[in-house]
Amino acid sequence: MKFFSRITITGLLILFCNNAVSYNGNLDYVICDIKRPLAGLTKKSITANNYKLILDGMKYKLQCNAIRTYIDLSIESPDNYPELYKEVYLYARQIGLKIYANPLGTGRQGLSNQELVRLVVDYANHYRPEFLGPFNESGIKTNDTKEIAVMVRRLLQYRPALVGPDAQKVEIMMNKINGPSDLEDYFDIIGSHNAEQDEKSTVSAWRALSQEARRQIWASENPRSWTEKNSLGEEIGVASVVSPSVPVSGLVIYLAFPKNIGEDGNLTQKGQEIANGIGARE
Repeated sequence: MKFFSRITITGLLILFCNNAVSYNGNLDYVICDIKRPLAGLTKKSITANNYKLILDGMKYKLQCNAIRTYIDLSIESPDNYPELYKEVYLYARQIGLKIYANPLGTGRQGLSNQELVRLVVDYANHYRPEFLGPFNESGIKTNDTKEIAVMVRRLLQYRPALVGPDAQKVEIMMNKINGPSDLEDYFDIIGSHNAEQDEKSTVSAWRALSQEARRQIWASENPRSWTEKNSLGEEIGVASVVSPSVPVSGLVIYLAFPKNIGEDGNLTQKGQEIANGIGARE
């Protein structure tokens, strides 16, 4: 039985209702990242005792309309994901959050193209996230990236939006799609991380990436506070992707828990500043 089919009728009604939330800038989605804390890889983790408070805080206080969760490439069968994972996934659906899933960990993780595709596709066909990313700072060569994207699309039993390639920095992402590579044509959404050491994730860099990509772009892993400046005094915080002149349609708030939402479901100072900045409204 597909995991998706186990959602209650109430959950399905909520899922297919339009999320009538709008944001500043050009954002359609503000996505709360829960990958590492849900996998127990952070000092403060998501547990059976706190996940409802945390997800409620993400939706109703940080004003996210989606979450990012993980695909564990070491788990052979989707049925074998932890029970907590399944409970969190179902509750996110129940309160109307969309799901973006991509691999836990970076790199190829010792897998062939075929092995990576099988694990990603088996997961996706079982859990059915709306947004699917086969890569996570993978460092995989362009031709292999294309081959994997093609195989994933061919084997999926539904039509999620394919997000990627999720390079570590905006400049790296630009280099991947710059010129005649046509890599961007293999994805519905071009996602780029801007890691903590990415000093070039400025308004002009995001704008240039959008022009090169010729499709939707996401800041698909943003660890920063609302406003931060690089050594040249240029804005590289979350504010840089919420600028009206930047056509970024999706923002993934990295480690939304515990950096922006606490275990009690309340906003941290960083979370409050971001919530104010994105300006969510019904």
